Amino acid sequence: MVLLPLINVKVFSQQSIFTTVSGGDLYSIDIANCSKNFVGATGIGFGDIAFTKNGILWGISNAQLFKIDTINANTTLIGNTGIGAVSLVGINDTILLAEFQSNLYGINTNDASSYLIGEIGYQATGDLVLIDKTVYMVTPLIKIELNSSFTEILSVSPISLTLPSCEGAIVFDGDFVSIIGFSGTRLIQICQTDGSYQEICPNLNFNGTPGAASLSNYSVNNELVNIFTPNGDGINDFFQPIGELNQISDILILNRWGNVVRELSYPFIWDGTSKTGNELAEGVYYYILERTEGCSDYIQKQSMIHLIR
Repeated sequence: MVLLPLINVKVFSQQSIFTTVSGGDLYSIDIANCSKNFVGATGIGFGDIAFTKNGILWGISNAQLFKIDTINANTTLIGNTGIGAVSLVGINDTILLAEFQSNLYGINTNDASSYLIGEIGYQATGDLVLIDKTVYMVTPLIKIELNSSFTEILSVSPISLTLPSCEGAIVFDGDFVSIIGFSGTRLIQICQTDGSYQEICPNLNFNGTPGAASLSNYSVNNELVNIFTPNGDGINDFFQPIGELNQISDILILNRWGNVVRELSYPFIWDGTSKTGNELAEGVYYYILERTEGCSDYIQKQSMIHLIR
């Protein structure tokens, strides 16, 4: 079978990115267009802010946990965490992670209670971010692997101890998934795999950004079913990736002779028809896709799909 190259077309939905500056003013950020928009004054000097997966923005200040309204910057006090953390990252709908005195803690957003997870051995001068299921400290740049329930540290790996100091950091779903660090008046785009970086968005001109948070669209868990039955019964009628789609280029569908019978673009749904809209026969077909993982590393995936009518 001849494998044909894919057209590298990326599709990204708008990503929610917010920062707080010294004094607590809240801004929304568009990194792709290097622009910012003033949301409102919280009146609270946050050490950090973070999203939980349900889209709620949280902030920590002097051990107190607050909920922050992203429309008007109003805040609601949840309670005292008992730890003076200045780094936060959300891992699910109700749990935040924080670094304090070189240890990793969990914080329950329902009542602000905290609990010790384990020792990191490094103290953050900036932030924590989550990429897929891996936690990164920024800065220094440290990779922290946890178990599947985020209750135990499995390993701690230094990536770069020489990055410019960043107060806030976010995960950015650009052409490739990377970390954006807020370093004084600069924004730097950091590759989490090797610590290399470049300066971006020089005109945003933030001077002191203790809090930064992003609601990432990214996941590397893009799997595909290998059997589908496009017979109109409402059950498994379509072939489509499962999970987030923003790291996939076009998908090619080929027959067993290697001929391209369909090219799929976002949202990558195949109903078992050909390029001309005709129903294709039952049988084995093949798909080829590319996705990005890490810092612009392209991964090609190819496998078979069974079409059953």
